[in-house]
Amino acid sequence: MQQPLLRIYRFQTTKILKLFMSKSAVTASGTNAETRHPAANQAGEASAAIGSAALMQDRGAVVIVPGDERCRLRVTANGGLILTKMNPPTPWSRRHLLLAAAAAGMLLPRSAAAAGEAVRIASLGGAVTEILYRLGAGPRIAAVDTTSLYPAEAMREKTQVGYLRALSAEGLLSIGPDLVIAADGAGPPDVLALVRDAGVRVVMVKEPPTPDGVLDKIAAIGRVVGLESEADALSRAVASHFADLAALRARIAKPAKAILVLSLQGGRTLVGGANTTADGMLSLAGVVNAASSLEGFKPITDEAIVAAAPDAVVMMQNGPEPARPEAVFAPDTALGHTPAAATRALVTMDGLYLLGFGPRTPQAAADLMRAIYPGLPRG
Repeated sequence: MQQPLLRIYRFQTTKILKLFMSKSAVTASGTNAETRHPAANQAGEASAAIGSAALMQDRGAVVIVPGDERCRLRVTANGGLILTKMNPPTPWSRRHLLLAAAAAGMLLPRSAAAAGEAVRIASLGGAVTEILYRLGAGPRIAAVDTTSLYPAEAMREKTQVGYLRALSAEGLLSIGPDLVIAADGAGPPDVLALVRDAGVRVVMVKEPPTPDGVLDKIAAIGRVVGLESEADALSRAVASHFADLAALRARIAKPAKAILVLSLQGGRTLVGGANTTADGMLSLAGVVNAASSLEGFKPITDEAIVAAAPDAVVMMQNGPEPARPEAVFAPDTALGHTPAAATRALVTMDGLYLLGFGPRTPQAAADLMRAIYPGLPRG
């Protein structure tokens, strides 16, 4: 029978991840581990009884893997950890190291989720985070991505794990989540697969840029976090706003054409074509997408901009200062030779508010509609 190695040390999860990735964190001889890592010297020995569930009362309790030994980490039924030497040795891969660290750092949150509700949610996607807050699940969020800009306290109070489409398994696992809720497009996919392999539930939320898509998203997130009644109430309120928006849109006598510009970098104009959130928002606002001949978010040529002849230009406000009409419609630019330039019809809006397709989408579409159709009858 293989004998367990004898030392367990207490660390915060982020420290253990760094320690696992170190090439010479700990050396071992027989069944006694001798630490040679400065962080381990500061931690102190917890116990020689590796199988004891008492060791797991602190979420930061972890096992140090000996650098000179090939071992297998096993979680026992009572919540303990057993680390045994493998014969013959097998090489440790980055995947094995991450899974071992995850098993040590996330045991208690995962147990809490199994007993009822998730208490350490990683929320990935601006609309996902906004919906969770609207449902009252804000206190259960442990981490967010950098697109989670609303409400403001999400970025101010929660751990950030990077950009939605450039996540890392180390960053996600280091916060010890018991549930990951991610908008479609989050990734890379192999990162989320590794998080799943670590035993963390990962739920992907579809994001079609339509009223039904928003309502389905609210319902899906409500089911995942066990707040179905709150989600139902929010869905009814948002559906009512969409109905008001449709009534307002019906008053438009002659639809305007607009182009939604994501960036004007290096002389290249990036716009939202068909089947995008940009196209969906323009449609909700009763506006024809002048770039609908393109599919997805694509660069558009100067000639195509002039030929599209937009009546208005819509842009996201990414910084403290909005884009200025005199710069956007400068005489030496393609946009400066469009009908929008003649009337200085430039609309700037917060990016998440405009394209997030969350609970505030009906209001965002109404604001855009009013900006493009200032004379639209009310009431």
